[in-house]
Amino acid sequence: MSRIRLFPFTLAETLQLPFDPDQLKDNRDKLLRCNRSELFRYLKNGGMPGVFALRSQDAKETFFEDWISLITNRDILFFQKLKPNSELTDSLIRLIPKIETPDATHLAKALHINTKMVQKHLLMLEQLFVIHKIPPHRLSTGKPRYYVLDPAIAGYLGASLDRQLQTWLVLEMLANASYGDSRKAKLSYYRSARNGIIEIIREKESTIELIKLLFREKIDLRELEILHAFSKKIRPEFIGSIKLKVLAPVLKVEKINGVTIFPWEFLV
Repeated sequence: MSRIRLFPFTLAETLQLPFDPDQLKDNRDKLLRCNRSELFRYLKNGGMPGVFALRSQDAKETFFEDWISLITNRDILFFQKLKPNSELTDSLIRLIPKIETPDATHLAKALHINTKMVQKHLLMLEQLFVIHKIPPHRLSTGKPRYYVLDPAIAGYLGASLDRQLQTWLVLEMLANASYGDSRKAKLSYYRSARNGIIEIIREKESTIELIKLLFREKIDLRELEILHAFSKKIRPEFIGSIKLKVLAPVLKVEKINGVTIFPWEFLV
């Protein structure tokens, strides 16, 4: 049985903006296509069809609960041979947005359950398109990380603003790769030995983009070091272009020590 992967509406789609395959293009003259308030509204409302335009918060929350109930009590039962557990499925959906390290090992530890059991249920949720999986880069430490499919659902389930933004970044990158001309792009993340994180590494034939999220307007140069360190680490095996990029709550594009700093909104 073949399946077509569909995503919640991206921020651009909710604003009825045309698809832009050149997200985060290093062009300081590029005009912002949305403002900060529209981004925050998207994080609150998400992109689930039939829901993102609802004004009633109670109606949104009712929809989210009904959606979780359908997943845990109906859809998951499609995998009868894997013996799904509805209660565990519900617990995983609710925990993924809140746990600091959203991988199978940490989820299993938090739920006091065997890691293989958690991995089995994560696979089912991934196949139902309920969660997104981002694998570690081959030079990275760590295990695959999981994010719920929509930033508003993440927020409803208790995610911090930081995690909502990470969820949004993952959604935008996956949707861009799926809908655009970059279907051959390989997405991963990087974790250093000191637990520093580069949220997205986007690899194409001749280009590697390192995309890091920052959550404060003032740029701490130490937070950029992981980008330079990874660039040096991969350079011996890659002869193409390596682009170092940061998304931060800044007002304009600027370049610091070879790293291009973009406003969050440039992802649209």
